[in-house]
Amino acid sequence: ITVQRWVDTRDGGWNNIAASVVGTTVSDLDDEIAISGVTGADGFAFNSNGGAFISMWKVNASTQSYEAVGNVTDPMTNGVGYEIWLEDDNGSWTGKAWELSGTVNLNNQKTIVIESGRNLVGNPYPAFLNFGTITNNNFNITNNSYWTVGSTTNTFTERTSLQVIPPGQGFWVHTTDGTDISLNPQNGFFGSTSDQFYKKEYTPNDEFRILITNQNSDRPQASNVFLRKNSLAYAGHDAIDLPIIRRPDPNTCLVAFDNNGSKNMVNYVSTDANHLELPLSVESGMEADFEMTFAGLDQFSEYQCISLHN
Repeated sequence: ITVQRWVDTRDGGWNNIAASVVGTTVSDLDDEIAISGVTGADGFAFNSNGGAFISMWKVNASTQSYEAVGNVTDPMTNGVGYEIWLEDDNGSWTGKAWELSGTVNLNNQKTIVIESGRNLVGNPYPAFLNFGTITNNNFNITNNSYWTVGSTTNTFTERTSLQVIPPGQGFWVHTTDGTDISLNPQNGFFGSTSDQFYKKEYTPNDEFRILITNQNSDRPQASNVFLRKNSLAYAGHDAIDLPIIRRPDPNTCLVAFDNNGSKNMVNYVSTDANHLELPLSVESGMEADFEMTFAGLDQFSEYQCISLHN
């Protein structure tokens, strides 16, 4: 079969994708997407430091590090997620679909190998996957949620067990234990005629959000952190906090809650704390002016003020 995946018009940026068929290679994807830095692909673009820009990566969960895709003959493994840069020659991505051809995984059960920590995996089926069936069978997924890239700010956006994963979608999960994900096609799919289930932009969720945006980049380049409340949490690093997800591009910016070396994208704090002091760290691979914006201040309205110290 041939599976199409549509991504609408947006500025050039990172995206999470996957192969929803078995037996396809990167060369099949290269027919519709410009790929840089991969042998046999379209050629080499250059990053701002003058080096070759590699536009397609996967994640080695055992080492918690990115691995560049080496050749267009490499297989796109069913169930694996990929981080890929989407951009046409004009600096933006023009809305279109790409196609991947192969066979359907007809096994009664599909097992996706998961390591402790961050994992970039993919929907292995040409159908909308019900994430709720994953969380019901795997209690080690942190906060029962997954993360994908939002197109407007090019930052990571959380999805919950109430939402679905489209065909061809890669997604991030964080686990506290290396328990594999087992999927059963008989009860793992979801059907709906409403487009509300497939929107990926940020919506406030009982949290305080800090967003930093690079003002000198001609592509969306930003990073965000989230502060949430939980009666069992404390200001330092604990089990329900979510570590940062880094990008493969060394020029990207990154903001994090820095708790004695544990850098978190999501930090939970106690509902009883009278005073909070949370160190923030900001990294960037390029010199630039940055704008910091806030959302959800009303979620912490019991505090008199919020101050930032350099």
